[in-house]
Parts: sequence; C-alpha cells; structure tokens
Amino acid sequence: PRGKTLAVDVSSGVEVSKGIKSPELVHQFVAAVRAADDQLAE
Repeated sequence: PRGKTLAVDVSSGVEVSKGIKSPELVHQFVAAVRAADDQLAE
C-alpha cells in the first residue's frame, strides 16, 4: 500500500539561480501537486 507523502524537498528545483526562487516555477510545482492529489483522490 502507498503511504501519504507529508513533505517534498523541491528547493533547488524551483530556483532560477542559486538561492533565487522563481515564483512561476513554484506556482507550476504547486499546481502539479494539487492536480496529482486530486487524481489520487478519485
């Protein structure tokens, strides 16, 4: 059985340069997580 993920480390995955986060990449990541969560809830 699958467990529920409680945390994901995405820090460097949404950076445009070291230490600088891209608001657009953060938004895209959150949207993808929400879509996946909705799909798993079905």
